[in-house]
Amino acid sequence: MSGTAINPLGGVCGSEVGKGWKHSDIREARPSHLDLVRKKLVPFVASIAFLLTVLVTFPVFSQVPAGALSGIVTSESGSRIPNAHLSIRNTRKGKTVLTNGKEDGSYSVSNLAPGDYEVTATASGFVAARASVALRTATDQVANFVLHPGNGQAARLPSAAWSIHRMYRSCP
Repeated sequence: MSGTAINPLGGVCGSEVGKGWKHSDIREARPSHLDLVRKKLVPFVASIAFLLTVLVTFPVFSQVPAGALSGIVTSESGSRIPNAHLSIRNTRKGKTVLTNGKEDGSYSVSNLAPGDYEVTATASGFVAARASVALRTATDQVANFVLHPGNGQAARLPSAAWSIHRMYRSCP
């Protein structure tokens, strides 16, 4: 073996340095790109999964049981008014929900957060009616409206609001 010596640490010294077989051994000893990506990707994905698990559970626990508001919109003669327009505004948060009544004059709105609401019922050819409604946690309330013929301007009906409010107080 002229010019070649065996290194006691397992390598080859001398004229054999730089031959093809040695480069392939070096390539195998070094980690591949896939191994490097896997070492970085697995902890990253695990941390994202952990954060999502923790963050998604907080809104679930902080949700307040919602209530519903329903009723019937009639004219002063007692006939039901189909497709009346209703505006339900949370007086504290200012959020408004708009809905249309059904063909039979009834309406129903679910998933309302507890709070005080101002409800306005309108229909073409009638004066709008407003009432204050107090919706409590996980309760369903009823607010019926009687609309009077007119030019469509809003009218505050304190007696209707009072009877609705009194009715809520008497419900379990």
